[in-house]
Amino acid sequence: MSRIALLTPYARPLVGGISSFVNGLREILMRHGHDVSVVCGEGAGDVPERSNVGTGLHFVGVAAGELRRIAPDIIHCHAHWHTLAAALRYRRFNSRARVVFSFHTTIRTPWQVFLGRWLKGADILTFVSAYQLASLRNRLQLGGDLRILRPATDINFVRAEAIDDWQSQYGVKGCFPLFVFVGPLEYPGKVAGVLELINSMRSVRSRFATARLIVVGDGKYRPRVAAAAKVLGESVLLIGSQTDPYPAFASADIYSHISYEESFGIAILEAMALGRCVLASGEGGIAEIIDGSNGLLVSRGAPEISSALIRLAEDPATRIRLGESARDTVARRHTWESRYPLLSSIYGLEA
Repeated sequence: MSRIALLTPYARPLVGGISSFVNGLREILMRHGHDVSVVCGEGAGDVPERSNVGTGLHFVGVAAGELRRIAPDIIHCHAHWHTLAAALRYRRFNSRARVVFSFHTTIRTPWQVFLGRWLKGADILTFVSAYQLASLRNRLQLGGDLRILRPATDINFVRAEAIDDWQSQYGVKGCFPLFVFVGPLEYPGKVAGVLELINSMRSVRSRFATARLIVVGDGKYRPRVAAAAKVLGESVLLIGSQTDPYPAFASADIYSHISYEESFGIAILEAMALGRCVLASGEGGIAEIIDGSNGLLVSRGAPEISSALIRLAEDPATRIRLGESARDTVARRHTWESRYPLLSSIYGLEA
C-alpha cells in the first residue's frame, strides 16, 4: 500500500473534466488498497481541512502544510501551477516523494514564465492525449519522462425512472430527436462549437418539428450561448450545470459534442459508456476516441453539423450500431480498471 496525495484545483461535487478525472483516479487507487488523500481548491477533499482551499499562493501554503501531515510517497498534481508549487515546496522536507504533474486543459496563467522551471522538478508529466502532448512539448520546451494518461470512466447504468423524471422536468419527454451537449462554457473554442451546434438546429427543426437540443453547462460565456439559444425558442434549452449529468446523457438520441478546443473530451466517454450514439467535431484529442466505428466525426460549420444530425436521426439502425460499439470501446479500452497498470508504472508501484 502507498500513501498518495492528489492535489487538484477542482473536486466533486463540482462538475467538470478535472473533478471527474480526480474522482475516478481516487476510486481506482482506493480499490487497489492505497491510502489516498485529496487537497482541492474548490470542492470536497477527503477531509474538511483539505476542501475549498482556494487558489494561488494560499493554496500552496495550505497544501504544503497538509502534505507534511499526510507524508505521502506519491504526489499527483493536476492542471494548475499552484498544485505543483505546493508539491515542490513539500519535497524540501521529503526528497524521496515522487511528484507527478498532469496537464488537463489549455494552459492560461500569468505564472507561465515560471511553469517550465517548476515542471523540471516533477518526476513525470502526463497528458490527456497525444494531441496535447505534441502541442505542449515545444511550447513549454518539455523534456524528461512524458506519458499519455487519458481520462477514463466506468460502465454506468441510469434507472428508467431517473430518465423519465429528468425528461419530464425539462419538458422534452416524447421529443425526437433529442440532442445533448455537456461541458463547461468557459473556453472560447469550446463555446464556438456550441454556437455552431445551436445554429445547426435551424435546419434540423425544419425536418423534425419536435427536435430539441439541451446544453448542460455553465461558465463565463453562458450569456453568449443563452442569447443564441433564445433566437431558436423552445428548440434549444440551456439548463446550466448538473450535479448528475447521467440522465442527460442517457436521454440523448444523439450525444452531440461540437467543440473546437478539446484536449480530450471526457463527456464523450461518459456518453459512450451509456451506449449513446455520438456525433463530435474532430478537434484536438477527440479523434483519439472516435474512429468512425464507435461514433461519427463532423467538420466545422452549421450546414455540415445539421446534415450529419439529420442523417443520424433518420437512421435508427446506425444509431444503435454506433451506440453499441461506443459502449464496447469504453469497456475494452477506457475504464479506470484498464488504466491501473499505467498508473502503477507512473507511480512506480510495479515492484
